[in-house]
Amino acid sequence: MFSNHAYDNAYKLGTYSAIADMMRREIRNLDKAQDEFDRDWAMRNLRSLADQLDEAEERMKKEVDSVAL
Repeated sequence: MFSNHAYDNAYKLGTYSAIADMMRREIRNLDKAQDEFDRDWAMRNLRSLADQLDEAEERMKKEVDSVAL
């Protein structure tokens, strides 16, 4: 049976892995962009993913802080 700690680590790893995979895809799209629209679109997606990563880290920090109380 998974402990809460193991479950939390698996959840965090899954979150980071998913965002990293999406960022990698958008970086590849940026590298192969043919025009300004494609470059702008890839950059917009990367910024959105960066925001999602910030939100996920903040959410995880709050969860850790609430457990520590």
